[in-house]
Amino acid sequence: MVNSVDVAEYLKNATLEGSGLVPILECGAATGITGLVAAGIFGTLRSPNPAVFAAAKGTESFLLGSFFWWDNQLERKSIWQRTAGGKYSPMKVLSDEEYEKVLREKLVRVEAEIALIDEDIDKIQSQAEKLRRSS
Repeated sequence: MVNSVDVAEYLKNATLEGSGLVPILECGAATGITGLVAAGIFGTLRSPNPAVFAAAKGTESFLLGSFFWWDNQLERKSIWQRTAGGKYSPMKVLSDEEYEKVLREKLVRVEAEIALIDEDIDKIQSQAEKLRRSS
């Protein structure tokens, strides 16, 4: 059974505004117009057919701008998160708990090194005390 609310929601989402295509097309149009104008200027200088050159570059700029916007909207991660999340990346994204565990392990290592250095200091002080007594 089809509900009128479901149909209204489907129609709302079927529009360009509901699908999120409007910002993508706006970015593509802005970059396409920029590419068209720039290619029109440069096409008159270097191409025998500036209109075809401008149309091709405008289309290329539209597609690149649209794809750039779509790609950025798909992944709302920073460049560092995308790099660290890669399969062959030497970096790894850590959760707060994992980071806390790593810091605790490092703290234990530092405390162990401090304990060893304290033992060495005690040995050296005892040897120095023995030398003072013997002289």
